[in-house]
Amino acid sequence: MHAPDERTLVEAAQRDPAQFAALYDGHFYRVYAYVVRRVQNRAVAEDLTSQVFHEALANLPRFEWRGVPFAGWLFRIAANAVHDHWLRQAREAGSPARDEDPQ
Repeated sequence: MHAPDERTLVEAAQRDPAQFAALYDGHFYRVYAYVVRRVQNRAVAEDLTSQVFHEALANLPRFEWRGVPFAGWLFRIAANAVHDHWLRQAREAGSPARDEDPQ
């Protein structure tokens, strides 16, 4: 997806959330691939990917175009979702998270 086209899609979705479908379609597989590589579980990856796009849609009015691809914002949301997933897993197992920094 080219930046000007992407910017147009983002702006359209900010005006009308129904337009978010084009952004979802354009980025779903890359976000899903990112998540599934990190959690190694398809069902969990599907849930987390759904969460990523739900959060993106909910926060889209606050998104500011700064010339960085929209995918960068989605991947940041995905990274946070994966991190939170591992923290929850660690809490449930009673052990420290995999990528938690002991400070």
